[in-house]
Amino acid sequence: MGGLIYLIGSPLFWGLFILAAIIGAILSKIFGRRPILKPTRPPVAPGPPIAPIAPPSPPVYPGPMPEYPPASKKNDSLDLSGPSSDEDEIRQLLSDFGYGFDPSQNVFFSLVNAWQRRYGYCLLYDEGTAPSGMIIDSEPIYFNYRGEQFMIELWKGQYGMTTGCEVGFYRDSGKALLGAPWFQSVEDNEMLDIAATLYRDGAPLFTRREYQWWLTGFVLGMFSQPHQLALLVTIVFPDCEMACAFLKSAYMIGYTEQEAYIRGTAVTIWFTTPKTAQPSTRTKLLEDFTQAKNKLLCDTFTSMVGGDTNMYSILARAKEQYPDVYDSAMSIGRSLEPLSRFTSELPGLS
Repeated sequence: MGGLIYLIGSPLFWGLFILAAIIGAILSKIFGRRPILKPTRPPVAPGPPIAPIAPPSPPVYPGPMPEYPPASKKNDSLDLSGPSSDEDEIRQLLSDFGYGFDPSQNVFFSLVNAWQRRYGYCLLYDEGTAPSGMIIDSEPIYFNYRGEQFMIELWKGQYGMTTGCEVGFYRDSGKALLGAPWFQSVEDNEMLDIAATLYRDGAPLFTRREYQWWLTGFVLGMFSQPHQLALLVTIVFPDCEMACAFLKSAYMIGYTEQEAYIRGTAVTIWFTTPKTAQPSTRTKLLEDFTQAKNKLLCDTFTSMVGGDTNMYSILARAKEQYPDVYDSAMSIGRSLEPLSRFTSELPGLS
């Protein structure tokens, strides 16, 4: 396994990764994978408004919850307690990677000002996920609001050795990367009240809710196939005009009124099977190979954890005894820094 991790970290791997991502992006552009939609469906009549929350807020889901069996309590008590210096060290390390940790749910999550924010979103990023070890479903939803183009994208799946999800909110920058529109992350005063619950085989794993431009959650050491996961998202928009614009676009790509609906200025959407075409780089051969590697890492992590419920001691032991697993564990969620460095040098983003 050490040789495999070394290969993944080698310049040759990243060179092939970038080449595959570029080719995938070009093919997707040629075949029109993700047209920017101009919705024509009439607005949905708004219902009674719901009160938005004031940040910061506890992770309490605002909308109607379906009936599901209770989630497993396994590892629910995982925490970062321990010597303060050690805890601070882990927190600082996670913060440097753009993440925090919620011990009450055993979930890692992205920070508002994570390093990923400056790179926004481009189709090339989705094309690069499978070659970089992430097998995830993606669902971009483009919509127009008061003369500007916005996009909200949903993701769920296996991010290396974590099972997780994302909800991102972006504005069209007017720039392009390899011919594809490049979207910038919205400003603080434009962030939305977003709530998301991730389900695995019908049981809720966790719920996250806050004002964000990029709401995420990741469970370390859990292995999942994307089809096992369902993401329930509620977004509170600033007004009905924006809420209806987003909902119309969701209907345009194939969502039904049972899968996406409005209540006041809040839109709820079920993300199960993607309605849009998935990245061309996510071939069956690559997906099978990547998921086999991801499962091996998760199994190794699970056996290493044993009965330990202290996240610091787990990571400290991994760092000393299983450096390959530790390196993978600290690459939580969407770890696209090499690609981001690459894109920042392209003239298309200057």
